[in-house]
Amino acid sequence: MANARLESKPKPGPPVSNTTWWTDRRLRWHASPIASLDDLPPPVKAALVEQLKPGETIRQIISAPGQRVLGPEVAGWRRWLAAVLPWDWTPDWTLVVTGSRLLAAAGTSADEEPVVTATPISDLLSFELGTILLFSWFEWSWAVAGRLERTRIYFNTVSDRLFWDALLFLRRSLIIDADLPPPQDGRGLERLANLPYKFKNLIPHRLLLPDEEIQALVYRPGIWTAHMGPFRRKRAPALALALTNYHLMVTQEDMGADLANYGLITRYYPRGRIVAATVTRTGDDVWLKATLEHGGAEETLRLLFEPAAEPGLRELVARL
Repeated sequence: MANARLESKPKPGPPVSNTTWWTDRRLRWHASPIASLDDLPPPVKAALVEQLKPGETIRQIISAPGQRVLGPEVAGWRRWLAAVLPWDWTPDWTLVVTGSRLLAAAGTSADEEPVVTATPISDLLSFELGTILLFSWFEWSWAVAGRLERTRIYFNTVSDRLFWDALLFLRRSLIIDADLPPPQDGRGLERLANLPYKFKNLIPHRLLLPDEEIQALVYRPGIWTAHMGPFRRKRAPALALALTNYHLMVTQEDMGADLANYGLITRYYPRGRIVAATVTRTGDDVWLKATLEHGGAEETLRLLFEPAAEPGLRELVARL
């Protein structure tokens, strides 16, 4: 979704009452915390209450109004035609984080019951949180009946802290379940010294947990096609691949031109889910492939690198 765009919306007015909550929702341009299910529209509340199990404790409720987006197929120079291209509304989302599950309700009307997706935290495989200026999304994958499923929620970046808080709880839950060890030899932050400032600053201060140690790190500058001139094409954006005591973490820029890399997309793959990793070389392309598995479902990570990265990648795989 690196090429998606968000339409600007007016700033919200004063707080609205529960009776006008849904009709005024589109006037609000950012996600907001909800104190109780009672504060949701009746159809949304009813759908979520039906999903809750006896004794299940709610930790967090987030209301994320729908966003107008251009899909990933609108790429490159066509993004400059955004004013005349068609836009799509994403659903209005309500995310409920309980002690053991994620309940995500997607709806488009106050009079219709939303569709609710229930994800056990114990079945999660990976997470992604991406930001490009005011456009952000939170995605997770999980195993259900031997197949891989994904859910993605779009929201305005102004409220990203709500989703970082949810992600923190989910990451900690899987760390506890897998009984992964804390750092043994410090945090390994010296490995970040030669990275560009964006990565060197955000990785330790925002992306890593306070007790997370970098055990191996490979940086990939943006990869371009060999030919020069106006038809030169970017094959892959700049990326930092970090193996920690808790995750395999992939942090990359968006696919914009080098002077317009405003975005950052981070994916977390819990170490307890990684069952295989290989490094292969084809000509001038070096590929890292990692396979995650849980509950009969598989998820594959495949990343392109240049030959100079091969020794670092092999060291990383050896640590796995």
